[in-house]
Amino acid sequence: MSNPDGIALGLDGARVDGGAFWDELTATGQVRAPGAHIGGQLALQKAILSNPAGDALSLDNARVDGGAFWDGLTATGQVRAIGAHIGGQLHLENVACHSLPSDGTVGGLHLQGAVIDSLFVGRIQAVLDLHLAHIQVLVLRDNNPPPAVEATGWALTSLRLIAVPSGQNGRDVILTKWLDRQEVFVPQPWHEAADALARDGHMEEATRLRIAAAKRSTEQLRPAGRPTRRFRSIYGWVTGRTRWLLRLGYGTAVGFGYRPLRAGIWLAAFGLATMLIAGLGASQLEPSRQARPLDIGTSAQTVAQHGPLTGATECEAARAGWDYPCLNKVLYAVETALPVVGTVQSSAWVWGPGAWFPALIITALKALSWLFTVLLLGGVTNLLRKT
Repeated sequence: MSNPDGIALGLDGARVDGGAFWDELTATGQVRAPGAHIGGQLALQKAILSNPAGDALSLDNARVDGGAFWDGLTATGQVRAIGAHIGGQLHLENVACHSLPSDGTVGGLHLQGAVIDSLFVGRIQAVLDLHLAHIQVLVLRDNNPPPAVEATGWALTSLRLIAVPSGQNGRDVILTKWLDRQEVFVPQPWHEAADALARDGHMEEATRLRIAAAKRSTEQLRPAGRPTRRFRSIYGWVTGRTRWLLRLGYGTAVGFGYRPLRAGIWLAAFGLATMLIAGLGASQLEPSRQARPLDIGTSAQTVAQHGPLTGATECEAARAGWDYPCLNKVLYAVETALPVVGTVQSSAWVWGPGAWFPALIITALKALSWLFTVLLLGGVTNLLRKT
């Protein structure tokens, strides 16, 4: 069919009780059936449509009760099915849409606001526009290069992944590659896809996808370039940088709220660091209060043999001379890393005047321990903010 710059085939508002089989159709000009109702299938396999000045195919608000099979479709111009309702599967395999035949610019496959029972996305060369689309089941294959996609506002109920022998990626990896092709990052499509994964029982993959979205949201907070001389620009740059750093630290600490038990690993690391510092600098730890001698003679003999009481004094010698608890490096580390635990060791020993550096490190570790304890408790009680 040929009508350059015009309508090659017009079925506006038509009603087809059976199927519409347009396989291998070659049309120059617009093929359109907006508002049409097709009771069966709509087949456009290996069709070649060309209308560079406008829409090569227009199915806006059409209703297809059966499946729509567009495998091998080649279109020069836009392909539109905005607001369409497809009751079966829309099968897209080896579909190519080009804006201009001369330069091969990728065109658009517009499905904004469409309601699709099942959408299979294979190998396509097109900008796939799923803005505000409602898809019951999205079927992907894990060895396909992802198309450019726009999915802001989409609704997705379930997701299926067709594995191939060469495919090693999980669903979250495939979706990450897919959604990273959005021209502008918007978190809604990521969380919608994660919710679909969770409904299908893939909780870990859903969590990883949400964390990936949170990382990209964090990167959006990072101000570009350097601050200018204007006060407002400098203030905005500094505040934006601060928010970015805080959000980045939040992601490192507890995975943006999705990995709260990670705070426990950090607390264990703080404890090990404290134990190492206490072990290396035990001789610089001094009693925080006056040690009462058990016996004047024994204490004097102990001082003569071992020197003044410090954290490095052997426990047997300390107990023989003074009524004072020996330094237990493990308990000292636990009490520093877990502020909610009793403070027998940490209150009994203090760093000497010359040990300002280890004292500073231990103070910083205590502050961080308080913070991570709060994060751990907040995660266990599901109070951490995730979005």
